[in-house]
Amino acid sequence: MFEIALLLVAICIISVGMLIGYSRRFRSGMQRLLPDIIQQFYFSPGCATSIPDTHRLSIDKVFAADTASKNESQHRDMQSLFGEDLEKLFTEQKMHLNSRLNIIDVASALRSNRTYVSGYINRTYQLNFCNFVNRYRLMALEEKIRAQTRSSNSELAEQCGFGSVDSMKRAVRYHTGVSLCEWKKSLR
Repeated sequence: MFEIALLLVAICIISVGMLIGYSRRFRSGMQRLLPDIIQQFYFSPGCATSIPDTHRLSIDKVFAADTASKNESQHRDMQSLFGEDLEKLFTEQKMHLNSRLNIIDVASALRSNRTYVSGYINRTYQLNFCNFVNRYRLMALEEKIRAQTRSSNSELAEQCGFGSVDSMKRAVRYHTGVSLCEWKKSLR
């Protein structure tokens, strides 16, 4: 009878702990103890039943599912914060106006590494790093053109962060499908 009470208490503690989200240390400790408690209960002298392996596996699955769902939601939250920080770098700090900007500069500003930044941009925006940056540069270029500034193409390229007039023309063609001259006319 004592074993049944012990088993019920252990199951209640684990259930409550999972519901209110006890710390990882608590969950891992209970994950290790629960199978032992169940094992003791089922294999204690005078107990005619034995624990089937399927029950032990289902207990492991409960803990694995709980941990996986928490990790997944934490991962989504971290990615969301990472995305916000990335957007701030380009909208508020205007990193794209630096013509020598590279992925390592962005990764350093985000306290990350170039592989993670590149992968995030590829997955989220379906663009490589260069095209991602050029998208912001084109937004800056569009603002300048709409403001009716009488600047030469080389001045516009320099002000918007492009390394050269040719790279600006290539970016316009890639993102709009028309030449720089045609795009300027359509904006005015």
